[in-house]
Amino acid sequence: FILGFWIYTSVAIIIGLGGIIGLLVVTIIWIFMGLFIFVVYRLFLKGTSELRKFIVTDSYIKIIVPPRPIFYVDWIDIDKIKLKLIPFKRIPSEYGTKYIYIHELNFIGKDSHQSFEILGGRDFSKKLNEIFVLLEKYAIKMNKEFIRFERL
Repeated sequence: FILGFWIYTSVAIIIGLGGIIGLLVVTIIWIFMGLFIFVVYRLFLKGTSELRKFIVTDSYIKIIVPPRPIFYVDWIDIDKIKLKLIPFKRIPSEYGTKYIYIHELNFIGKDSHQSFEILGGRDFSKKLNEIFVLLEKYAIKMNKEFIRFERL
């Protein structure tokens, strides 16, 4: 629809101004529109196309979500993993209020406490449930306590 509008407008400008001048004006308009779309894309969608990783191995857990710093924790340093579900934002809908949730992962050890927040539905393309099931399996395998979904 929008592309059709711009084509229609371009043809109208070419016909209205006539020949070379109309073509020059349309070319300049298309260049500025392209630059505008590029700038808006870079400002508002920056980082959404960058690679995100949730890596769980026998020795460490590594979470990469650009532009945030890389989160890294060794299994040796933790005794317990606690997963909290925090309501972040309410979105009104026709069926009631929907929430966007923050999943807070707390890695608790004797001498350390580290946490990482995952914005639900945005930080990873894989389902968060699959990631949490994998993390729980590794916690059982590594003989660590895993507490799932403590709601606030």
